[in-house]
Amino acid sequence: MDKRAKKRFSSSKSLRNQDRPLSPDLKENFDNLTLLTEGCSDIVFRQFNFGNVLCGFIVYIEGIVKSEHIQAHALRPCLRDLMGI
Repeated sequence: MDKRAKKRFSSSKSLRNQDRPLSPDLKENFDNLTLLTEGCSDIVFRQFNFGNVLCGFIVYIEGIVKSEHIQAHALRPCLRDLMGI
């Protein structure tokens, strides 16, 4: 394992071993979750952006949740609410 990989693994391991409340900063939460799930090939992150701002993201386990259901029952209703439709 190279030095960069060891540092990422060490950082990820230390995050797993502590309780961390959610941050009010969405990007910080996204970064923490991606670090914690690094190497988990069945974890899927979907971001939704408007303009240059990260407005939200959803995390799910591929194979347990169908992506079509995420689209139909989570993302589409959120977009409708945001757009006032």
